[in-house]
Amino acid sequence: MLLMLGGLFLFLGCLCVCGYFSLRASTPRRRFWFSLAPILFGLVGVWAQIPISMERDSFHLHFDFGWLFLAPLLLGGAGFISYWRARHEPVA
Repeated sequence: MLLMLGGLFLFLGCLCVCGYFSLRASTPRRRFWFSLAPILFGLVGVWAQIPISMERDSFHLHFDFGWLFLAPLLLGGAGFISYWRARHEPVA
């Protein structure tokens, strides 16, 4: 279980880094490509139910890891919006 959690957090971290790069990319094309993975996997992660449950004697812990994918989804969405603005900006 710890290996699965470690892989999940590593994947989540990579998606957040891609979302961050989508905000800082120098060209609109790079913004689009860096924002694509966090948006797609973020949507799948938010919609998926990833329940974690731990029980021991009187200790019960239940929560859903799907909400953690909201951060890369928001970063990727902001990167896509900046791509959209740069692409559809009126030329002066």
